[in-house]
Amino acid sequence: MYGLTAWDPNNNIVSNATVVAQYKRDTKHLFNFGVNYIRGADPDRYQYVDPKVNDVRVFVQDPLNSRNDLYQTDASFVWPLGDRVSLFGRWNYNISHDYTQRMFGGVQYDACCWAIRLVAGRDFLYQEIPPPTQSTRLEERVNTTPKFDTKIYFEFVFKGLGKLQNESAHKLTTEGIMGYEDNLA
Repeated sequence: MYGLTAWDPNNNIVSNATVVAQYKRDTKHLFNFGVNYIRGADPDRYQYVDPKVNDVRVFVQDPLNSRNDLYQTDASFVWPLGDRVSLFGRWNYNISHDYTQRMFGGVQYDACCWAIRLVAGRDFLYQEIPPPTQSTRLEERVNTTPKFDTKIYFEFVFKGLGKLQNESAHKLTTEGIMGYEDNLA
């Protein structure tokens, strides 16, 4: 278990903090769970109509305004189902907006000379915001719809020769799952 905190001495506030718990018996048995806080990193949730600029939506992006703070959870795992088959996944949830920020899951089969990996997931792209109305005020939050990019990754590896892939599932898993060590190369 570990934690990180960044202090902003100019404003006398915590600018971000992370707490992570990890279980790692070995490279094939891994669970992570973390909670993140980042001050001012979530401005899209708060928009309002400013009469000074002809009812154009303006995003509140004041890092000292606590309404713009980002709170999220992050859980990931790698676990074998036997000697050759493993499952893995990650779920990153945006508590501030109440939606999944990023998620993926997959299965891999590892033989002596070759391996395959299939991963499916989706990433948050942006918030779709309906046009403002005359009654929209700062206190009346407009419902937003999160838009996502869904992808499927496939890798076939001849060990020692290289990979046949549509995108790098290797990069997704090694960067997305803390402590994961890819043994398919």
